[in-house]
Amino acid sequence: MTNILKRATRVEFDDDGTCRAYSANEDLLSEFSTPYDPEHNSQFETPITKDGRFLLMGSWRFGLLCYDVHGGELVWKKGPGKIRNIFLFQDRVISEVCDIGLQERDLKRGGLIHRYSMPSVECLFKIAKNEIFTGPKSRKYFLMRIPGFLEVRELPQSLLNPHDCTSFHIASVDRKGRNLIIWGTEEFPKRNLNKPGRQHFRRIVSIG
Repeated sequence: MTNILKRATRVEFDDDGTCRAYSANEDLLSEFSTPYDPEHNSQFETPITKDGRFLLMGSWRFGLLCYDVHGGELVWKKGPGKIRNIFLFQDRVISEVCDIGLQERDLKRGGLIHRYSMPSVECLFKIAKNEIFTGPKSRKYFLMRIPGFLEVRELPQSLLNPHDCTSFHIASVDRKGRNLIIWGTEEFPKRNLNKPGRQHFRRIVSIG
C-alpha cells in the first residue's frame, strides 16, 4: 500500500510535456516526459487513481496512456488516438474517443472490456456514481449505466437544442434528482431567429 504522504494528489505539465507529480503536502514525487499537448490536453482531465499510483492521460496522436506516477514509467498505451474525456470508475477507465465512441478498459493492463459505437460523439459526463451522460447518436443523447454502457434513457436532441441551432455545444451536465441541468453555448438558430450571435444557455431537462 502506498504511504499516504507519498501518494500523488495532483500533477502539472509544462508545454514541452514534462509532468511533475506532487503529494498532498506539495512534495515533488517525480518528474517525467509525456506527449502532453497543451492545445488539446488543457481541455480535459488527467485523473490519478485513488491510491496515487497511476496517472491516466489521453492523447490526440497516441491514444490512452497509463503512467506509474512515482517512477514515471509508461505502464501501457492503447491506440488509436483522438482521446478526449476520460475518468476512472472502480478498476476501469472510461474514455470518449472522437469518431469512434466510448471505451471501457481494464486499469491494470488497458485491455478493452466494453465499447459503444458512436462516431458522432461530442461529450461524456459522469453525472452519478455509476451513470453517464453522452451523445449524440442519431440525433439523440443518452443516460447510461456503467460498467457496460447500458442505455437507461434516450433524450431527443430537439429537447436539448430546442432552437435547432447549427452550432450547439454542451459544456457541463449535472443531475439534481429527476432533472438534468445542462450548460453550454449555441449559435445560428433555425428557430427563434431574434437571438442572433453566440448565446450561453442553462437548461433544466426532466428525466421523469
